Amino acid sequence: MFMKKGICGCRPAVVFLIGALFVASHVYADIRIFTAPGGKTVEAEIVDYDARSGLVQLKRKDGKELKVKPCIFVEADQRYIKNWMKAQTVLADQSLRINSSKKVIKEWKVPESKDLSFTSGNKEEDIVFNTIDYQSVAYEFTFKNAASNPIKDVELEYCIYYEQSPATSGKSPEAQVKTRYEKTKIMIITTDEPYVITTEPVTIYEDLINALPLAGGDPRRGGEGKIIGVLARVSTKVGELTVSRSWSYPKSLDPEKYPWVETTSSNEHSPTNPFL
Repeated sequence: MFMKKGICGCRPAVVFLIGALFVASHVYADIRIFTAPGGKTVEAEIVDYDARSGLVQLKRKDGKELKVKPCIFVEADQRYIKNWMKAQTVLADQSLRINSSKKVIKEWKVPESKDLSFTSGNKEEDIVFNTIDYQSVAYEFTFKNAASNPIKDVELEYCIYYEQSPATSGKSPEAQVKTRYEKTKIMIITTDEPYVITTEPVTIYEDLINALPLAGGDPRRGGEGKIIGVLARVSTKVGELTVSRSWSYPKSLDPEKYPWVETTSSNEHSPTNPFL
């Protein structure tokens, strides 16, 4: 892909591919001191590479940008630039195809019951006054390596967003946004077969309580849950550079309303029981 004597003679077709894939992934490039063989230096970060002209675009610490041929720098800097270019393609869509889907892992019902004693002296045991419907939901990510080489040491992070309104009395239940964040390692994604990973599930519930009057006349109102979506990203190292790729499912997930967080919320069912 690259010329043996540096990368100043890169073929236009190669860079066209790099430019097309840059949108799909992001490379974290730190500010670096680039050195010319004569000893002159420039402290800057790489922001782009133009295949047609063969120029790398650098942004200096003062914000000014300049375009230069990579071969004006020492060999270590040329290798760095080469790795930066390679990093653009590692996790891009043409190299790593990612499909997402939502899965219902389990559904179950839990009855709530209570022994009742009446003024007449009669007693009724295990009276079912409510049923809680639970649903355990996860996301499945399928990674298909369309490149020629395995992709190694990939880190997957994801945050699942969902809503849950708890059971209340005296007022309407208010939905609370909850999250589940996890991080895991994918050692290798080969070209042989897709790599499938299922997230840790989140559990939502619906409180099906019949409105029973309390002493003040206010009924207990049941809560319910709703799955919103998932935000995920994969990252890996290319030389000293970190390259990452983010996506959401569904694609309509609003990143301003549901920003990236690294927290996991509790979602225990805690009813306000009119029989207690």
